[in-house]
Amino acid sequence: MKRMKTFLHFNKLIFLGVLTYVILPLFKVKGRRFSKRMNKIWFDSLAIVMQGASEESADFMNYGYIDHSDTIIDDIQDTPKNMYLHVATNGYQMDLSNKTVLEVGCGKGAGGELIHNKTKTKSYLGIDLSDEHILMAKNRLPDTRNLSFKQGDAENLPIENEKYDCIINIESSHQYPNLIRFYREVRRVMHNNSQFMYADFFDKNEIEQCEQEALRAGLVLRQKTDITQNVCWALEKTSETKQRKIELQAPKFVQRYIKEWAGTVDSPLYKKLMAGDRSYIHYVYSV
Repeated sequence: MKRMKTFLHFNKLIFLGVLTYVILPLFKVKGRRFSKRMNKIWFDSLAIVMQGASEESADFMNYGYIDHSDTIIDDIQDTPKNMYLHVATNGYQMDLSNKTVLEVGCGKGAGGELIHNKTKTKSYLGIDLSDEHILMAKNRLPDTRNLSFKQGDAENLPIENEKYDCIINIESSHQYPNLIRFYREVRRVMHNNSQFMYADFFDKNEIEQCEQEALRAGLVLRQKTDITQNVCWALEKTSETKQRKIELQAPKFVQRYIKEWAGTVDSPLYKKLMAGDRSYIHYVYSV
């Protein structure tokens, strides 16, 4: 039964991969912002398939960060862990101890666990659109007073006004159909001393528009850092291991789509980052 469930969701991933990377681009439609429902199906299915494959490296679903090209990586999970800690603490300049933290787009909760344990937050709440991700997070880390997870929509957060000291969003917003709604929701749950720690990749022609939408939503830009090179170094360090796993475990006709998701050095995503057609930006906003 479990194998059948995994097989069915694997086929959903194949269909959505073809739709996103082949069919929609023919009509100049960006699949990654095309449909909230499609995104939910994608990440629910991805979670089930990865769980079936026992792919622990997918606990952290970002492309990673390292400070220098000669940084030694012992495990491919080290680079996405670095991303979490770098963004959440603004390069270790921000003290999160005794802070209330909200992460929008928390995935399976591994990043939340890392932040909570490493920085000694007062409390952490993770929100994710995927029911499967939240279920995995709760199974991994049962809710407590200081660490909890909830299914929810980034464009309609199930949170009270002016609630959190720090809001974190890492490599998730590129999936949201309506960014200004997300920015308005972030602004709503921030108080006067809150910080919004935000990192994602943007196409070259998207950056100014996204920044203007954040401004219109009431957010004040405090810091902007292009970390594209740091992300590319991380992808280079982990690419060989990712490629080997993909080529061993995935049918050849879907490997292209999985490599794009994984960010291997032969993927379009990596090539766009290297060419300057896409940038990975780390923002710090206040109100």
